[in-house]
Amino acid sequence: MFSYLDLLNSIVPKIKKPFSEITYDDLEPLLSEWQEEYGKTTLHGRRSKLKAFLRWESENKHDPRAEKIRSGGYVSPITIHDLLTDEEITELRKAAKDDPRDLAVLDFHLLWGPRPSESVKLKVKDVEINDEYIVVNIPQTKTIYRPVPIPLTTESVIQDPTFLDCALNAYTSLMQYLNAHPGYPDDPDYPLWYDEKKGRKHLDPYSLSRVFRRLGKRAGLEKNISTYMLRRTAFNRFKGVNRELLCAGFGWKPGSKMPTQVYNKLRPQDYLETLINSKSKKERDIQICPQCGKENPQGKNFCVWCSHALKESLMADTVKRFHADQTAQKELEELREKMTKMEELLSKMVKVPGFEKFMEEAIKNSE
Repeated sequence: MFSYLDLLNSIVPKIKKPFSEITYDDLEPLLSEWQEEYGKTTLHGRRSKLKAFLRWESENKHDPRAEKIRSGGYVSPITIHDLLTDEEITELRKAAKDDPRDLAVLDFHLLWGPRPSESVKLKVKDVEINDEYIVVNIPQTKTIYRPVPIPLTTESVIQDPTFLDCALNAYTSLMQYLNAHPGYPDDPDYPLWYDEKKGRKHLDPYSLSRVFRRLGKRAGLEKNISTYMLRRTAFNRFKGVNRELLCAGFGWKPGSKMPTQVYNKLRPQDYLETLINSKSKKERDIQICPQCGKENPQGKNFCVWCSHALKESLMADTVKRFHADQTAQKELEELREKMTKMEELLSKMVKVPGFEKFMEEAIKNSE
C-alpha cells in the first residue's frame, strides 16, 4: 500500500490532472524519465504498479493506457551468494535451540519457505501427525490452499540428502514444540505460532520477521534474515530435487514465472553434482541411534525417539553414573542392615541387670 502511495505522490506534481483524465501521452515523458533514473528491478516494479493502478482506477483490466506500458521482465538483484550458506544455517539453528518455538518455525521455513502471510495463519489443526511424516496444511492466501509434507527418509519421494536432513530437523523440532504447545492436541483452533507474551494470539507477519532478525543477530550474521530470505534459500538449497515438486510445495501454479525468473539462483555448475553418480556426493549429516536404529539430527546428545545416548562419551558417562549409583545404593543398604543389628543388640543389652550403671561409669571415665 505504501509503495503505491509513494508512486502516486511522485506522479501528481508532474502531471497535474485527475487520474481519470490522464492519457498515455501524459505518462510517456515520465516513463522515459524513469528509464534513465532507475535500474531494471526498480523500473519493473514502478511500471507494474502504475499499470495495476490504472486498471483499478478505470475498472477496466484492458485499460488502453496500461496496455501500452511495457513493464519488461523482472530481474532479481539477488544472486546465490546472497542466500544463506550451510554454515550460516547451522549458526541460526544454534541461536534458536533454546526456544522450541523459534527452532520449529525456523526449521519449517528452511524446508518449505512459506510466505509470511501463510505461516502466521497456521493453527494447531493444520498440522497432521503420522508415524513417518507430518503434513502441514498451508491456508489459502496469495495462492491456493496446499498441504506440504515433512517426511522421514522412508516415506519421502524426494531423496536429496540436504532435503532429507532438513526434513528430519523440521520433523523433530516441530514434535518437540507441539509437546509443549498449550493448544496441542485439545485446542485445534489455537495459533500454531503464537505470541508468548500475549497468549492465544497469532504472531503477525512483522513479529515473525522480527523473530528471524533476532536469531540472525544472535548468530552473528551480517545478512538481514527475513521470511523471504529463508524462502529463497529453501528453494535453492535442494539442488537434486525435481523443480516441479518444489513449485507445488512453495505454492506456485503450473506455468508460473516466479520460480524460474525470480527465485531460482542455481547456475549450471550447481547442478553438476546431481548429474554424476559419484561416491563423493554429499552424504547425510545425521546420527543413527545405536539402540533403535532411527535417524537423529546432528547436535542431539540423546535419541529423540528412544532417549538412548547417541555419543560414546555420553554413553560411558551414563554407564559410570549408573554403576556409581548402584555401588552407593549397595553401601547404603549394608549400612542400614548394620544399624538395624546395632539397634537390636542395644535393645537386648538394656534389659541386662546393671547395664545402666555400667554405662554411667563408662561415660564418667571417658570425660
